[in-house]
Amino acid sequence: MSDNISYSNNYKSMISGSVNERNGSFDFCTGIVNIVGNNLKGPELNLSVSFDRFKSLDMGLGQGLIFSLPYFDCSKAIFYTDQGVSVKLSGNDLTRPIEACLKNFKITFSNRVYKVKYHDGSIDEFKKSGNGKVAYLVKRSDSSGNSLFIHWNNDKITKITDSNESEFLSLESASDKLGYEISLLSGRYFIYTKIKSDFSTIKVTTPYFIKGQFSQALSYDIAIRLSTNVGYYLIDRIELPNRSVQNIVYGENNDESLVGYNGKRYAVVKEHTIETGGSIIKRTSYDFKPVADGSDEYPYKKGYNAYGFGVTVSPVQGSDPTYSIVKPYFYKVIVTEFDHESQARVVESIYDKFHNLREQKKSFKGCAEIDSFYYYTNDDKDISGQESRFKLTKSVKKKYVEPNGLFKTEEYRYDFDTFGNILSECDLTKRISIDYQYYDTRNSAVDGCPEYSDFIFFLKSQTITDLAEDTSLSRVVSYRKYSMIAGCILLESDANPYADTSIKFAYHQSGADAGRLLTREVYLGAQQCSRQQFSYIEENIGLVVESLTFSDGVPGEQLSTRLELDKLTGQKVFISANGAESRFEYYPDGRLKTEICSPGSINQAVRTFQYFDEEGWVDCSDQFNNIKRTVYDALGNVKSISLTIPNVVTDYTIESNTYNLLGQKISTTVYDTTTGNKSANRSWQLTTTYDYDGWMNVQHTYHPDGVVEFSIFEVINNKTISGIQGQNYTVTESDFVQRKQFNKVYDTNNTLINSEEISFDGFDNIIQKTNGFGIKTAYSYDKMNRPTSLQTTFIDTEKNECKIFKEISYAAHDIGGECVESIIVNNKQLGRNTYDAFSRLREQEVNGKVTVMSYEPGKMTHYQVTKPDGKIVSSDYDPEFGIYTRTGSREQIPNLKGLVQQAFDSVTQSSIQYHYRFDGLLEREIINDEQWSYEYTLLGQPTISIMLGDNCEIIEYDDFMRIKSINDGINYTEYSDFDTFSRPQSVEVSGATPMNMTFDYTGLPRTMKSKLVQGDDILSEVENYTSDGKIETKITTLGQQELVENFEYDAMRRLVKYTASGSVELLSKDELGKEIVEQRFKFDNFGNIEEVTTFTLDQKMNVSTYHYNPDYPTQLYSIQHTNYEYSDLDFQHSYDHNGALCEDQNGNKYEYNDYGELVRVTNNQMIELTSYEYDAIGRLYKQFIPNEPAIEYQYANDNLIYLKQGELGVSSSIVNGRLVSKRFKTLDRELISDYLCNNSNSPLKVKRGNTISQQYSYTPYGLRT
Repeated sequence: MSDNISYSNNYKSMISGSVNERNGSFDFCTGIVNIVGNNLKGPELNLSVSFDRFKSLDMGLGQGLIFSLPYFDCSKAIFYTDQGVSVKLSGNDLTRPIEACLKNFKITFSNRVYKVKYHDGSIDEFKKSGNGKVAYLVKRSDSSGNSLFIHWNNDKITKITDSNESEFLSLESASDKLGYEISLLSGRYFIYTKIKSDFSTIKVTTPYFIKGQFSQALSYDIAIRLSTNVGYYLIDRIELPNRSVQNIVYGENNDESLVGYNGKRYAVVKEHTIETGGSIIKRTSYDFKPVADGSDEYPYKKGYNAYGFGVTVSPVQGSDPTYSIVKPYFYKVIVTEFDHESQARVVESIYDKFHNLREQKKSFKGCAEIDSFYYYTNDDKDISGQESRFKLTKSVKKKYVEPNGLFKTEEYRYDFDTFGNILSECDLTKRISIDYQYYDTRNSAVDGCPEYSDFIFFLKSQTITDLAEDTSLSRVVSYRKYSMIAGCILLESDANPYADTSIKFAYHQSGADAGRLLTREVYLGAQQCSRQQFSYIEENIGLVVESLTFSDGVPGEQLSTRLELDKLTGQKVFISANGAESRFEYYPDGRLKTEICSPGSINQAVRTFQYFDEEGWVDCSDQFNNIKRTVYDALGNVKSISLTIPNVVTDYTIESNTYNLLGQKISTTVYDTTTGNKSANRSWQLTTTYDYDGWMNVQHTYHPDGVVEFSIFEVINNKTISGIQGQNYTVTESDFVQRKQFNKVYDTNNTLINSEEISFDGFDNIIQKTNGFGIKTAYSYDKMNRPTSLQTTFIDTEKNECKIFKEISYAAHDIGGECVESIIVNNKQLGRNTYDAFSRLREQEVNGKVTVMSYEPGKMTHYQVTKPDGKIVSSDYDPEFGIYTRTGSREQIPNLKGLVQQAFDSVTQSSIQYHYRFDGLLEREIINDEQWSYEYTLLGQPTISIMLGDNCEIIEYDDFMRIKSINDGINYTEYSDFDTFSRPQSVEVSGATPMNMTFDYTGLPRTMKSKLVQGDDILSEVENYTSDGKIETKITTLGQQELVENFEYDAMRRLVKYTASGSVELLSKDELGKEIVEQRFKFDNFGNIEEVTTFTLDQKMNVSTYHYNPDYPTQLYSIQHTNYEYSDLDFQHSYDHNGALCEDQNGNKYEYNDYGELVRVTNNQMIELTSYEYDAIGRLYKQFIPNEPAIEYQYANDNLIYLKQGELGVSSSIVNGRLVSKRFKTLDRELISDYLCNNSNSPLKVKRGNTISQQYSYTPYGLRT
């Protein structure tokens, strides 16, 4: 579940009061409804309620509360839009703007109605009402003619309806006769407002769902008063529905208030706080009269402010009095907040006389970001001398300053036309520009667009240019055409000429669906890739949208989707696609109530949400009554998360967070506890803390065990230094000028140990990678930005230049880049995939052998696979869970969470049952009537596992949740002496095989030492590593024996040379028992071993050459040796149709089942040597050897833990990744074998019971000799 309360568009926030950081006023505003009329065809109207401090209007809620509607102030000749824009009109002709403004609207007057036509084709109609001082919105229409009607009784709203007479809002006096009740969305929910008769308080409730029950609804309670200093009303306090409080302190006396151009005083907020539970969670201070020291780029004088102090203005010349100021005029505002360490975050903003933000400086902990904004303004002229674009930004410069004074700048440029359409945008740092062209059909139609009088609006093309390259390489990525449908101009096609793709649209021409999308066709060149057809069904409260997808490449097939929308809100209530269905239920105010997957089926799964606004929490529960409760503070930060799991925990807090007054998370505490019947009671409380840099990013993370993570951002160099203190760290640096990224790894001595350089083109595609080992890879892309070729170059150990060419091709119809048709490496094709027009994989060809996938019509998942040998494997797919429930004879039954609860193989009769706990962790499994059980802590750390054959695993943790001990039923292991990174330096084993292991990590990342004492044996290992972590040298000492091994790697980091010296007993041996002292390896372009040269202690040499299938270059054909003592091997004719080895060098034959698993081995006389059986999920289950009891393989949680042959059971004890003991147990006897293993878990000595130890050695790649 999201960490944030997911409100719908009808009701969004608990914080509904804010400071205007330009003029210092405090405003209350809360959204009440978002209206989409005419069965979702439009138009839209977002409606909110706000406080009117001057009590200038009464729209039906009483003076002091107004709706957010556009209107004409006829007495002042100003038009106010609902987008916050105001335009001064001629007092004699309200259709004529007299101040500079964009040409994106046009006003006409007819039949006492003002019509405002906007450049997108929508129209608002206004009509004078009451005393005629105001013309209110009475009708809103979109470009298709769909309309909303706002009904008025004089100056008061009575209701809002659409062309279908659906009612979205109605307003009437409440039953208490003291307030008003707003009915929304045809009575789905209500909002109550009340203004106290003495105008001391205002109440606005949150939505409630039964008419008249406003007394039980939560509310915003706004305390207001008339300030005698400034002569208008101020909000002093708002009590929020979630019990939080906003307090406002004003400067309203002569020294603190702002003085306007006419001497009138205005109160300003000095401090704004938000309290929850008596504690302040946010405090902000404001200074609207800062000292004028002349240090700013835009000089301002003492007292200058948003109200025009110190100058003479004409209040009738512009929509704002300061617009008539002729000379340059700037004012400054400073906003200050403090973090938990009393570090101030200061935001200094400078505005001009048109209230454009010209400069903003954000400072914190010595860092500063200075943003400068440049407009189409002339500071030396008033509004009469400005062009229409004077409120639009033409460039932005960003300056970042480090505490040491170093800085960097970024610049962005923009261009607009007089209609407000963006013409270009340019990032000068990344050197990328985007240009836009529009159709001008004001006088007549042109090819691509019908006539459109009055405005330029419809986008014609979009071009992206890489300014670092030749401009002739510009990409036209969009070219649009439009057509007239039912009196409305709609998009007909959108082509990408650069990629040669296009989308064509067709619409319903008439009837109730006129203007709605009918078809959508996708083309690649002239080839149609897909065609979608849409139909619409209007139901009582819903709109059903059905889509069918066709393609000429798949004749007779179609894919269908059904989407049901709420006609009033547009919310998705049902969706069906590819066989999967989901239904959604909402509270009347629009918040999600229930999410139902697979509704009405046996697989129905439900999530339910409950919102406790007063307490500030949200509960999410499932059908098993598991509840996750998330508690929020007033700012939406997650304070805590708790779980209720039946029969496990009740309202148990698993996480709590603390925040400073800047809203930064400064600590997280995680709580955990043991669960289950067998685990000892134990709880943990682990706290992680954070600190932040001057850019407000987390700089250090302090973990409970003392480990410190750091991430230091150097903004000047675009550099991030990150890692864990005391270990290697990574430096990532971006150079936007060169379009490169440098990744470097350093050790604790600041020595460079690894590096990578990545180059990008102007569209963020990687074009080259070079690492510190000399590997260089160049990338090429097609016009859809899909990688088509990679060329890797490096120098091998013999100083020869090696090149690997990789070519990628895609299915002909593919646009998304997911259907890779073939990959060719150095002119060798590694196979071919064939996709149909629905992007379904149809055939897969490997080595000339073809696997065929079959699909049922309209299904995206296959039901049958025909293998190259003709065998057919059928399958069943469950679209509700998105998994295959049967493949061949193997079946899987999922539970309601989509996890497999039962697996069964109808051929082998193998069965497995799974039981899970609330979070999906495996709690119990029953395999062929044998039962295993597992316990965990609440947050999922394993504690106890009980398994077959007296096997178990009991884990104990220390206070920092580090493993303290493990009892596996054979040995008891204790971990202690943890270093600063929580790595155990001592491991003590008691039980069947007592031993002690010590580890020395102090030399890492270059050296690691370990020592193992087991009985009389002492094994010491010293491993030295290369810069990228590969073993470079290894010294192994076992008693008096010593082995020194050296490893060398090529640029591709493959082992190319191995040398060994020391005691003969420890030297690795080949298949003839000869001691290996050196081996050299060569590889081909596919990464296959091509040649191995081996030198043995008897000074003999053998060169082994590997040959591969020329048509399938990763399939081994033969091995040839130069030394006659070694037998050559030939596999050329030893593979079956599926590519599996069917015969080895000894004539043994291998048989496989339908899943490619080995099931039988026979010798050249067709006598069975062994056979294998697999369980219901494909794990090796039994091995049959003639005249011997079957060997059974037992698993626990997918790990092999037990072997059984007749009465004999074999269990293993593994400590720290090393095999320590094996227990061989019958009904009346038990034998322990002790294993002495190295760091690679290769046994060097094995002692079976009381017998003499046997010693083993290994090749460098792990083969026991």
